[in-house]
Amino acid sequence: ASVDQPAPPGPNKPLEIGVNGQQYLWRYDYPGGVFSYYEMVVPVNTTVTLKVTASDVVHSWWIPKLGGKVDAMPGYDNETWFKVDEPGTFEGNCAELCGANHADMRARVRALPEAEFKAWLDRQKADIKAAQDALARTRAERKVP
Repeated sequence: ASVDQPAPPGPNKPLEIGVNGQQYLWRYDYPGGVFSYYEMVVPVNTTVTLKVTASDVVHSWWIPKLGGKVDAMPGYDNETWFKVDEPGTFEGNCAELCGANHADMRARVRALPEAEFKAWLDRQKADIKAAQDALARTRAERKVP
């Protein structure tokens, strides 16, 4: 981990993603209410800034090829950034012993060309909306508040 990481490169606005450690998975929150679990998807040639936290215990998000470890602590946001120049998949894991299933808390970043990333983001948004609509219909049918 580093306390002297340089500021993210400009001049373009970075993509900000929230990273939340939860026993035993990672949740990634994108702008516009889009989220994913287990795998972060990013566009190539874009600076990605991360706000890293945890919901339960201390975790540590670590993708070795993308930089140092970043602690995820409940009630505290840690920040870091990275930029991927070529499409590819980068693997890592939680680097802080966080409980009985710690070994299963893997992390993955998949970098896509811009058009493929936008298509993925649109699919995620549509899938989330469809799931929310289905839940609302089920609640209405069962008269659940």
